[in-house]
Amino acid sequence: MSFQIKYVYDLVDKLSPQLKKIQGNLKKTANTVSHSASKISRSFSKIHTSVKRTAKGMEDFGRKTRNIGANLAPFSLAVGGMGILALRSAANFETLKLKMGVLTGSAEKGEKLFNSIVTTAAKTPFELKNLSDNVTKLLSFGSTAEGVIDQMKMIGDVAAISGGDMNGIIVAFGQAQQVGKAMTRDLLQFVNNGVPIYKMISEVTGVASSKIADLASNGQITFDILTRAFKKATKEGGMFANGMDKLSLTLTGVFSNLKDSIDISLGQLGTELVKIFDLKNLVVSLSDAITNLAEKFNKLSPRTKKI
Repeated sequence: MSFQIKYVYDLVDKLSPQLKKIQGNLKKTANTVSHSASKISRSFSKIHTSVKRTAKGMEDFGRKTRNIGANLAPFSLAVGGMGILALRSAANFETLKLKMGVLTGSAEKGEKLFNSIVTTAAKTPFELKNLSDNVTKLLSFGSTAEGVIDQMKMIGDVAAISGGDMNGIIVAFGQAQQVGKAMTRDLLQFVNNGVPIYKMISEVTGVASSKIADLASNGQITFDILTRAFKKATKEGGMFANGMDKLSLTLTGVFSNLKDSIDISLGQLGTELVKIFDLKNLVVSLSDAITNLAEKFNKLSPRTKKI
């Protein structure tokens, strides 16, 4: 037997336990895949009839995977594709949780905040990643873990109706929070994003809109005044009340919510797959096995390697 063939046999022997573990655990994913497929199907059912047919197909796929041991071949490609997407979503979720944990000062607060963001994303026209990025910005500007979601919802209602860039509004709001007052540049940034900030501040201060710029120049518009202006404009009866809810009923909002529902379902599926397969330890074991064989091969003489 040549060395190269022996080397391949050694490699197979090293990897076989890990591969058998994958095969043995595959059946355990059936119920998890079925559950997630059903959740995704329910989201799709809200759209076009053709999409409903797709959803039904996914439900059928979920039921059939319960017999995956006997019918593995016809579904292996579909399972693999869904698995890859699910693991990718789960990895993104884990990264976001880690980021929130760092910014809030504890893993527990970070996970709680992340779950709040997920819940908000599922009900609003803004996507999960954008909301996470905006929460990160607000926390960087000094928002608390306990109050940041309410701030984001308030700003989201304004952005939804004004049509302005939520990121731009958050930057202006955050800058004012960081220094404790809204400066002229902040007010101009609000205006550039379609926010009638002069009128909003006038309604909570009693000062004419034409005089607001002077107050800003003198540093008299405190962050408390700015916050009260946003709260008044977004509460019941305000010009931006329930802005995100209203936008979520539009076609754009419906599709955004659909995308988030799918991403969230895939993320939950991926998290379960990681647990079932013990993927982190499995990948480490595979990596160690391959590295070990590669090191042994590299130590061989050039002549032996050519055998």
